[in-house]
Amino acid sequence: MSGIAFELDGRPVAAEAGETIWEVARREGTEIPHLCHLPAGGFRADGNCRVCVVEIAGERALAASCIRQPTEGMKVTASGGRAPKARAASRPAGPAPTISTPSSEPFSSIRSGCQPRRHSSPAVAFWV
Repeated sequence: MSGIAFELDGRPVAAEAGETIWEVARREGTEIPHLCHLPAGGFRADGNCRVCVVEIAGERALAASCIRQPTEGMKVTASGGRAPKARAASRPAGPAPTISTPSSEPFSSIRSGCQPRRHSSPAVAFWV
């Protein structure tokens, strides 16, 4: 295993330099809900929405996986622990808003091919 070795949900994984926990999770097949990662340019991960939080062993606060880079030996829990409950608390109460991009294209057209994933509330959709 080359790169930065760490654990993701109990499995050994490796990250390349500059890669975030969210990017490694996606590559490894672990789903972490998110709002900011889009294939189109003009978007950057800020970690403000808190939809992608994960639990890191030894840290009190949950970390936004879209901006956090793993370190050697880190133990990350994405599918269990406190993270799913915190993600649920950060979901909006109403339907997903209509969002325009800096280029004025509808948000849905930029997400080409992505489908909304329904969660516990039928009125809320998160993109994965």
